[in-house]
Amino acid sequence: PMVGSRIFAMVHLAMHDALNNIEPVYETYLAHQQEKKADPIAAISAAAYTVLVETYPLKKEQLDAALNQAIKDIKSAEARQLGLSMG
Repeated sequence: PMVGSRIFAMVHLAMHDALNNIEPVYETYLAHQQEKKADPIAAISAAAYTVLVETYPLKKEQLDAALNQAIKDIKSAEARQLGLSMG
C-alpha cells in the first residue's frame, strides 16, 4: 500500500503542476514553465504518463495507448503539442 500511495501522490503532483502552469492558481511543487496556450488535457495526461512510464517501464505499450486515447479529440495540434511538452 505504501508504494502505491507514493506513486499516486507523484502522479497527482505532476498533474497539479502541469495544470497549474497553464492556469496559475497555487504554488507549484517542481515544474515552473508557464504556457497558457497548452491544452490542459494533454498536459495532465502527459504528466501522469511520464511518471507512470518511469515507474512501470514494462507497461509502456499500454500507457502509450492510454495517452493516445486521452488526447485523440484535441483539435489544436499546437495546443496538444504544447501540453504534451509541458507534461
